[in-house]
Amino acid sequence: MPTSWVYQLRKEDLIRELEERGWKNMEIVGKFYRKWNIHFDGTGDPVEFIEKIEELIDTTGADKFKLLLIIPRILQGKVLQWYRNYRSEWKTWENFIADFKFFYFPQNYENRLLEKIIFISY
Repeated sequence: MPTSWVYQLRKEDLIRELEERGWKNMEIVGKFYRKWNIHFDGTGDPVEFIEKIEELIDTTGADKFKLLLIIPRILQGKVLQWYRNYRSEWKTWENFIADFKFFYFPQNYENRLLEKIIFISY
């Protein structure tokens, strides 16, 4: 489903449109975005950014699919351009996260993290 229509609506119209489609808890996602003031422009730590978002999803109960609608408000600069180029490929939050990690996490991040964990435990 194309999402370009979302960008053409005022906030009030977007909320009404989403409520008509049965998305009653968009205010949770909006509060999530405003309260925590999370942004990512590619210059910060991508691991910390994703950890923060995942933590907030867990603590607020925000719907991961709905979060895809506000991601353009969280991303900035070249990362936002990257998002716009690939957004049609993401049907789930997990799809987005997998591609985000591929593009922005340090190379072999998960392998090195596992090695550190194993080293520390011995």
